[in-house]
Amino acid sequence: MGFLHDLKKQAAVEGAAVVNAESLADLQGGILDQIFEVASVLRRVDPPQLGTAADDHIAYLFDRCAATHVMQV
Repeated sequence: MGFLHDLKKQAAVEGAAVVNAESLADLQGGILDQIFEVASVLRRVDPPQLGTAADDHIAYLFDRCAATHVMQV
């Protein structure tokens, strides 16, 4: 976690947010696993098309932090 918090200080990732698992408790872990197996980094402009449930999860991840990219660490 220290690395991620230090990374947030870098200009290239300005505005980065670290989201913990507890804050994603309303999402289905199996669907999140499926999403990140297909794409380790999600880009808002071209998210993977994995079906309605996954699409909803992906949209939530981007909207939650007004993100352009989402990755699981």
